[in-house]
Amino acid sequence: MVRVRGAARPDRHETALALWRDAWLDVLLPIPIIAVGMVGTSHISAESSERPVDALTFIVVGMAGGSLLARRRWPLVMLLVVAAALAVYTAREYPGGPVYLTGPVALYSFAAANERRVAYVAAGAMTAMLMAVRLVTRPSLGGDDLLLLAWAAAAVLAADAMRGRRERAAAALERRRYMDEHREGETKRRLAEDRLQIARDLHDSVAHSMATINVQAGAASRVIGRDPQQATEALEAIRIASRDVLNELAAMLDLLREGDAALRQPTPDLGQLGALVASSRRAGLDVAVTAEGDLGEISPAISTTAYRIVQEALTNVIRHSGTDRATVTVSRQQGQGLDVEVADLGAGLASPANEGSGMGLVGIRERAAVTGGSCEVGPRPEGGFRVRVTWPQR
Repeated sequence: MVRVRGAARPDRHETALALWRDAWLDVLLPIPIIAVGMVGTSHISAESSERPVDALTFIVVGMAGGSLLARRRWPLVMLLVVAAALAVYTAREYPGGPVYLTGPVALYSFAAANERRVAYVAAGAMTAMLMAVRLVTRPSLGGDDLLLLAWAAAAVLAADAMRGRRERAAAALERRRYMDEHREGETKRRLAEDRLQIARDLHDSVAHSMATINVQAGAASRVIGRDPQQATEALEAIRIASRDVLNELAAMLDLLREGDAALRQPTPDLGQLGALVASSRRAGLDVAVTAEGDLGEISPAISTTAYRIVQEALTNVIRHSGTDRATVTVSRQQGQGLDVEVADLGAGLASPANEGSGMGLVGIRERAAVTGGSCEVGPRPEGGFRVRVTWPQR
């Protein structure tokens, strides 16, 4: 049997844990940056060409570090505040210090939250602005300015690499989710087909045997007092039909228990048509059989389907036609397909005995369609009812 397994989905607790971890990271990351910036700046000694550290220095350092708190929720605002703080720090000609570490962190955070093109433009604009400020306050650029450019490039490239890794992981997760959902849908489809197949087989085989039992039981009850021999024959037919239905049920149970292993057991096909007709005759139906052509080269699937269709059609004749005569014609001409016809000489659809669920005829049409056949079901012009199924040449 097939077991349905749902597609893997993110656990609610795992999602909450990830959000909690990101929130704490947003809070904890700026703290060491601010602390290093404050402590490091307070120990910087200015050269003769630089402005000494004052209160504004610490305000700028605090702004640059504190803005990192908004790096995930408002990355653009964070980047603008850091850029403005670094521009003020550079324009005031404070000595170089750890405050410049906020630049690569801000660029990385902004680049990770935006598209590649936007990230490169932002990195270029921020670097160009800081270098322009440097050129205003200095006659030329130095080695530390080139280091700033290298830090900016490294931050954007690192964010780009992380973005690519995240996109690949998301694509892999989406593919896995799609495959799981597709597998689940395919499993459900196969389960539905299995249930439908079992329902058809039970309907065809059990209904045929039970129809035989019903007819023979009625016959036995009518003649048991005046014709013991005929009653005995009817009871024997009931015994054989009961055995057949028990065998069919046992085969179905084996299929349900053993799955694919039971599928290797032989299934009834047109080779057992004689036994099927004999069973119908025991039910009191006079069946005339005509077989034409070589039936041995028919594919197993079509042969089994044809057998089941004949079985269901004969069952309908026994139960609903109000007649005791039927014909079965199985024909396979050279270069043509297979043609199966079951007809009776009853009253057709006009007979009150024809009242039924209609599921048998639905099953016949479905079986024919699944194996590529066409089905004609209805009353005959000369009276009675006919079921005809044709399969093209294969």
